Amino acid sequence: PVAAVKGFRIKTTESKHFTVQFQLFYPCNVVRPEHERSKKLSENNTYMRCRALEGLCRTMGNNKLLRFILKCCLKNKASTHLQDGFAENIAVLDNSLSNDEISASENKYPIVVFSHGLFGSMEEYSTICSEIASLGFIVVAPEHEDGSASYAEKAICNQHTCESIKDIQVVIDDGKSIWDLTNDTEQFFEAYVIPYKTPKGVVYDEKSSVVEFRRPFLHQRYDEICNLLDALKQLAMDTNDTKQMRDPNCTTSTHNFSREKLKEILSVSSLNSNGDNSVVLAGHSFGGSTIQFVMHQLKEKSSKMLHDFNIKSLILLDPWVSPVPDDVLSQTFTIPTLNVFCEPFVTWTPKKVPHELEGVIKMLQAN
Repeated sequence: PVAAVKGFRIKTTESKHFTVQFQLFYPCNVVRPEHERSKKLSENNTYMRCRALEGLCRTMGNNKLLRFILKCCLKNKASTHLQDGFAENIAVLDNSLSNDEISASENKYPIVVFSHGLFGSMEEYSTICSEIASLGFIVVAPEHEDGSASYAEKAICNQHTCESIKDIQVVIDDGKSIWDLTNDTEQFFEAYVIPYKTPKGVVYDEKSSVVEFRRPFLHQRYDEICNLLDALKQLAMDTNDTKQMRDPNCTTSTHNFSREKLKEILSVSSLNSNGDNSVVLAGHSFGGSTIQFVMHQLKEKSSKMLHDFNIKSLILLDPWVSPVPDDVLSQTFTIPTLNVFCEPFVTWTPKKVPHELEGVIKMLQAN
């Protein structure tokens, strides 16, 4: 079984800002029979947040028919393939390999970071991420704030934190989970939501045009993944006992329960003190472009991430090659890489332009 928790942000003592929001999938143990669970569904175990669904509808053009179909399919849909990670009867599955020849570091679940594509969000790949988690991984799905997501909230958590907590802070859902979209929807989207950046003036037949427009996106995504991994590792290594630090005056979403829950999950991950910091980087479409760019950046400059994390392998699902410079596409990976192209993605004509197919060939020739 797999459980999921969504809407986390982390702020470390060294950082000025919170990380992007992320959803986390992990192998779990159901400690009581399913029928004993509360019948009330939390926002955590619906497939999509109501606000994210509204954002998806808006990003795709606000077509009435499309809106009707999306809401019928996704609104209040329970993620029947996922357990609610905050439910009382859900416990983190401790990896209990008992072979004496296996070191303690190999008993930890590796971390998988899954980067979403254009129009994506942290929920849109839940089926894929939960399937990966069920095989013995802890999957982190960030929601990029570069303007490529169908829905992403601004990181303005400072006003929702408890000032008395001086160590690593964890918040859930940016402190606005109780916002009712039946009222003041427009005000909410204007104040808190990062709009999707529509490409203007981009000539898709010219690779240089696409590369130039998407370059800032890739740089921001690289920073977001580095900051998120660094924050997760710091929290996993943190020894402060939050049970001794409860603040009775704290009424916001920055409560210690969320921090304890996240630390509990990370305690069986490869980022734990006994782990080897092993990480798998994965992504779909523009997320695949992101992973290629991350690997290139790590080779090009001295990066804290390069030294602190053991990147074990890569998973690229239909990586979008148009926004990736040729030198990045032609890099040779020295770690196992799974590159999956569905046939329509690489043979889609007449919309496919020559440099897209050439980019795929460059990737395959390099690896």
